[in-house]
Amino acid sequence: MLNELGKQAASKLTSDEAMIDRLSAAYAACFTTRGKNKGKFRKTSPKWRTDAHVMWNALQFEFYPHRMKPFSIMSNAMLSTEFHTLCQQFAREAYEA
Repeated sequence: MLNELGKQAASKLTSDEAMIDRLSAAYAACFTTRGKNKGKFRKTSPKWRTDAHVMWNALQFEFYPHRMKPFSIMSNAMLSTEFHTLCQQFAREAYEA
């Protein structure tokens, strides 16, 4: 279900199928899949230097800016600027919805 929501939101931002799949997979990885918190936003970030980490930081920046660390903001922009920009747009769209 999260993957489908991610695909719908990503298709609004880009028409590239590979990028849509990449964004939706990263979005789905930001939520827990087991336990009592299933379906909720993860409290800890996914593994560093992954797409899920970049998406998690973008969502964290939009929804919980008081929890952000300065290094997280700087490091995401250095990893993949195009993907980072799309993740920020994705998170902004989710915040407005």
